[in-house]
Amino acid sequence: MTLAAVQVSCLASILRHWLLIRRHYPGVRISLADFDMAMVRRIFSFSLYVLLLTAGARLSFETDALVIGALMGVGAIPFYVVANSLIVYVMDFVIAIAAVVSPMATTLNTGGQSDQLREMFLKWSKVACH
Repeated sequence: MTLAAVQVSCLASILRHWLLIRRHYPGVRISLADFDMAMVRRIFSFSLYVLLLTAGARLSFETDALVIGALMGVGAIPFYVVANSLIVYVMDFVIAIAAVVSPMATTLNTGGQSDQLREMFLKWSKVACH
């Protein structure tokens, strides 16, 4: 119930801001013709990559309760849930780093900038390990 109230209040806030913008700036219009379709494709292709990366990580850590329950019984699941929840937080952090670093690494690799790629790898691997 509380989550629904928060979502409705956020929607109301967005609508209120949209009405204020329409009233103060009537010449502002958003149209699909205004978008740079090449940039939209790049954004969606990057978003698809991040979605697949996140979905794979979630599948690997969310199905373990099913496997443990099937092989060891339902009573064994709580013992593994605590460690699993901690690992999920760590994986979310690493996935967030990978979502930013992977396209940048691809760009550097295709550009033949191996020195910058090596520097970026060392920097972000240190951040992920801390």
